[in-house]
Amino acid sequence: MPSLPWKVGGRQGIARACSRSRGVRNVAKIRFDTNEIIATNQIDPQDASKGTDPSKEALVTLDDGPPTGSVLPLPPSSEETQIDVRWAGDDRGGVGINSFDVYVSVDGQAFTLWLDDTTLTHAIYPGYFGQHLAFHAVAVDFLGQQQLQALAPGGQTSTTIVNDDYLGWRGGSFGGAVGNPAMRNSLWGDDADPDGDGVSNLFEFLSATDPLQGDAGLAGSLRVQNGKAIFSHRQTPVTNHLVDHYVEWSPDLHRWYTGGILYNLVQDGGDHLKLDAHITTHGMKRAFFRRVATRRVIYAHWIYEEGATFQGRGGDVDPNGDGIPNAIAYAFGLPGMGAVPAADSQRLPKGILTQAMVGAEDGAEVLEKRAGLEFLLPAPGPEDVVLIVESSPSLLLNSWREAARKVGRQGWTIVDPLKTRIASIPSGTTTRHSVAEPLEARRFYRVRAIIQE
Repeated sequence: MPSLPWKVGGRQGIARACSRSRGVRNVAKIRFDTNEIIATNQIDPQDASKGTDPSKEALVTLDDGPPTGSVLPLPPSSEETQIDVRWAGDDRGGVGINSFDVYVSVDGQAFTLWLDDTTLTHAIYPGYFGQHLAFHAVAVDFLGQQQLQALAPGGQTSTTIVNDDYLGWRGGSFGGAVGNPAMRNSLWGDDADPDGDGVSNLFEFLSATDPLQGDAGLAGSLRVQNGKAIFSHRQTPVTNHLVDHYVEWSPDLHRWYTGGILYNLVQDGGDHLKLDAHITTHGMKRAFFRRVATRRVIYAHWIYEEGATFQGRGGDVDPNGDGIPNAIAYAFGLPGMGAVPAADSQRLPKGILTQAMVGAEDGAEVLEKRAGLEFLLPAPGPEDVVLIVESSPSLLLNSWREAARKVGRQGWTIVDPLKTRIASIPSGTTTRHSVAEPLEARRFYRVRAIIQE
């Protein structure tokens, strides 16, 4: 039987042409002898007028390769916690992009799937202060092919959330120096006064003044007018929920009051307000005013100020290798990155052995030996950390039991009040805590810290 050799090749440009049609439908036309030509996709092989049946057509899809996708660039830092993430892709010469898989990495951890098989091209990722977020998008075409690009540690784009007005102001004023422990006291710390005008950074922020340009005269002035003592001062219009700010007055520099002060808005300067705080003198010969500001620090702020890279921000991480994990350093008011001063190291837990009178017998005191821990905590201390005191007879993993816990600034909760005794004695800016139990053959104690998010 005679035969005819033949070969089939792709037509140039046909792959791009079929990207809209998703492929080429293969149909053959056959003619036997002198009969009518029959198309293989005819509904009725004997009657072409009845049309064609697509199910009888062999669909051949041509594709030059997998698609590509990427997340559009994000700013290096964001003051918003709701991150608007956008991505796009391309499948030139292919069948087209069907969907995306979008991954997220938090604080340098492994990427996890955020959006699976989504046809969206943007979404809001809910973050919180201090997080370093990296994103990676993987495109999937209509054939199920995925791009070959690996998930890089830093992602295709990343951002760090800095949504605190004061920290944003400070970052804009001092740039990359923020977080450098060596420059905290001289440049960027709350109490630092880099321009030497007698106004600390925190009050420069509250006064809407420049921390790098001496402007002490703008901080406030006093006058007496019409039987009123008036304190005029500038104030930022920004409301920061982590900074408490108010004015106090005193008749003698010993007793300070907030009651009786009235405020008048003198001028709205846009980036600052001018306020008068005044009291009626009632014949007083003198009156003194002062501004008071306290900043509540949460763990995310603390770790950001410590300058830890995003790989070292977890509560169990020990970025400076001193054996003190971040959560413990934060709870005890110690530096997280720099060396712990010898005086501050005295705050850490240490074992104690005491005696306590538990009764009397035959006219003599009955003493009970107790063992436990003693440590110093800052007063009033952070609000977002839980301290747990545990004891163990053997140091085995499953032998530790909870003796007491302290949530934020609340008091201690004791598991067994008949057995465990706790004493808390305030002293200046710290409080000494001792946790003791009846002495057994041997007992081990430890303190754990858990950050509340």
